[in-house]
Amino acid sequence: KKNPGPTYDWRADMKGRVMLPGFVDSHGHVMALGFRQIELDLATTRSLDEARSRIAAYVAANPERKWILGGGWNQESWALGRFPTAADMDTAVSDRPVVMERADGHALWANSAAMKAAGITAKTVSPPGGRIEKVGGQPSGVFVDAAMQLIQKAVPQPLAKDRNAAFLKAQNELLSHGITATADMGTTLDEWMTYRRMGDAGNLRVRIMSYGGGVDDTVRIGGTGPTPWLYNNRLRLVGVKLYGDGALGSRGAWLKQPYADAPGQTGLGFMSDDVIRNLMSRAAMDKYQIAVHAIGDKANAQVLDAIDELAETYKGDRRWRIEHAQIVDPADLPRFGKHGIIASMQPVHETSDRQMAETRLGAARLSGAYAWNSMLKNGAALVFGSDYPVERPDPFAGWAAAISRQGPDGQPYGGWQPQEIIGREAAWRAFTMDGAYAGFAEDLFGRLGQGQQADFIIVDRNPLDINPSELRAPRSRKPGSAARRCGSGADGTTQSGTGRDRQLIICQGFLVYQASHEAPYPHHRPDCGRHPVAGRGLARRRDRCAEGMEPDRAGGPDLQLGGGGADLCRREPERQFVQLSNSLGASLDLCGAWADRGRQRTWWYEEPQQRLGCADRRQCRERLQPEWRGSNGEGGRAVVQHQHQSEYRAVGSGSK
Repeated sequence: KKNPGPTYDWRADMKGRVMLPGFVDSHGHVMALGFRQIELDLATTRSLDEARSRIAAYVAANPERKWILGGGWNQESWALGRFPTAADMDTAVSDRPVVMERADGHALWANSAAMKAAGITAKTVSPPGGRIEKVGGQPSGVFVDAAMQLIQKAVPQPLAKDRNAAFLKAQNELLSHGITATADMGTTLDEWMTYRRMGDAGNLRVRIMSYGGGVDDTVRIGGTGPTPWLYNNRLRLVGVKLYGDGALGSRGAWLKQPYADAPGQTGLGFMSDDVIRNLMSRAAMDKYQIAVHAIGDKANAQVLDAIDELAETYKGDRRWRIEHAQIVDPADLPRFGKHGIIASMQPVHETSDRQMAETRLGAARLSGAYAWNSMLKNGAALVFGSDYPVERPDPFAGWAAAISRQGPDGQPYGGWQPQEIIGREAAWRAFTMDGAYAGFAEDLFGRLGQGQQADFIIVDRNPLDINPSELRAPRSRKPGSAARRCGSGADGTTQSGTGRDRQLIICQGFLVYQASHEAPYPHHRPDCGRHPVAGRGLARRRDRCAEGMEPDRAGGPDLQLGGGGADLCRREPERQFVQLSNSLGASLDLCGAWADRGRQRTWWYEEPQQRLGCADRRQCRERLQPEWRGSNGEGGRAVVQHQHQSEYRAVGSGSK
């Protein structure tokens, strides 16, 4: 044939399922997630007694372990009203050291044997940026933030084989939730070498945007600046992670005013103003991106002050990141809209922490807490993550929290601080394309578009059309054998995983390219990209193709990766039809204007609007395609037909 049509790396009939870009978790800790799975996990315990029973059972099952390590505990979940103590743990295990990390990673709980091994006594002084909790003048067994190092220095370091095992556990967990790329915050040199070993062995599948743990480790890894992308765009050192304060749950978050439930404490500031400026300047000199952990309002103000000063010296596209930005003085919120600051936040922290935040802060200081909508209104770039393993790496749960401000139980009614709810599409962007942008990776992944890495997931329903409770646990039919072959290419990988009752098909490693070899479609223009793309595989019905078209093969159209996640129908090889589905009633990435009027979605294209002078959707519809038909009952749908290099027409469907 003169024009045999496009070829594909992979194609499969998804039978009506929905295709989404792989999620980007913008803040996590890869190795900590893996070690949590191969060590003792207390995240699900709901009382001190349950935690002690879990520890005792683990010790009995692992008699060869000289140190018992784990984490995930949270005294707030136990309704304990205090931190646990070494004496509490000694009743479960006293013959060997036990060290359990708090859920937020900002405190350790140790038994007496562990404190003895570390040389902790009543004379041990709390280090700067840390706090040794005491009872009656004696160390109680809890060590907060910088004081954690007093215990950690005595803990045996894991072997390379243990690190490899932990990484593989973490990678499987991330992929099983549809996360195909993540920012790894606080990468150590040992962790970086683990990723390199996995890449060398061909076992690195998730894409990692690495931020070194402090300037020293960052420079050891990257030398004179960020590394290039390694292992087929799967690993890159992007920048440096600094810590401005601790966490709210352990009262380490640095506040402008004392804690409401601990009047003598304002938290822990880790750096003086001079130190944070010096460290940020040192990293900026070598063009490392800078991400600073700041939870309390005092810590956030300090980082904002430093950025204001340094931005005058370090010009260009710096994308300064503030991680968490949980508690912000309302007077400081407008400052997030300056200097291209990125607010890297975690929706599930709000649903997990809201009651604790009320206790720690009091009602008067909640107006700047977990303020996602305020960030957007003030012009900040907003990206979302989970802070795994502090929370489960579940982007669907985070998406649901962002649009409802409610927990899995649907509480509180109407949402907590509901003025900070954001739109469904804005939350989706924060978990996909904006997450990639936050790591200087927007040209590689984050959406389904020409030239992007084809990291996508398949689910059974459109997340834009279901309520928050359904969004937390979408269900999917078992993937067929064709889907399992999506990684058969030399550089492709596939993962079929289940999270609760959710089953996902995850594919990576291919390149999205246009369906037509003749000329790019309008939705492939490089300046497009207002939203990620959601494609829907059509059912096996010929009448779903455009009028006069036939499915591209007997049995019905396929979901075809070569078409950018589209369903392809054709009449002749030179006239191809791409069908995409989304809640806006038109193909995404069309660079066209759109509006949301409740359940009625309207759209039109910039070029036809200018060329034909149509003022609204109805006029554009009539002038572009008189035989337009109504909704097919499955949400908005548009068909884009390529005819010539400079002309196209569109068929839309949805509410009239």
